[in-house]
Amino acid sequence: MHFIDTGVPIYVHDLELTNALWCLFTRADAGPYQPSYLTHRLNWQTFNDQVTEIFPGITMHHCPGHTSGLCCMQVDLPESGSWIFTGDQFHVKENYTKEIPQGFLGRDRNTWFQSLRYIQRLERVLEAKIMFGHDMGAFKEMKQAPEYYS
Repeated sequence: MHFIDTGVPIYVHDLELTNALWCLFTRADAGPYQPSYLTHRLNWQTFNDQVTEIFPGITMHHCPGHTSGLCCMQVDLPESGSWIFTGDQFHVKENYTKEIPQGFLGRDRNTWFQSLRYIQRLERVLEAKIMFGHDMGAFKEMKQAPEYYS
């Protein structure tokens, strides 16, 4: 991993790190967690609030469902407005727009729907743009280098 032994902070919700270690060490659910991700050589910085501003203009929102500690990241840009990066909560656009959970990849269907409603409210209130974790089609609709958002 690129950040091992660099001191670069890795921000993670307490529930995500705790659950990841438990799943890995008990072998109860190794699917979403790889041993190489969970090393003491990374600079883990944990938080346990629903909403945590880690830097001005960058806010983490606890959105469980895919995993217990998954967070979506809100980035506020002066000209382009607010963006919400959903990571694995919504792998592709259809998970979000058609409200289709991820099947076996989701660990808690009820909290997934609660998080869906939470992100929908954020999108509406902030007039935010949504970026999905694994949707190449949605990614290609965005500006590509050398263009950029500011």
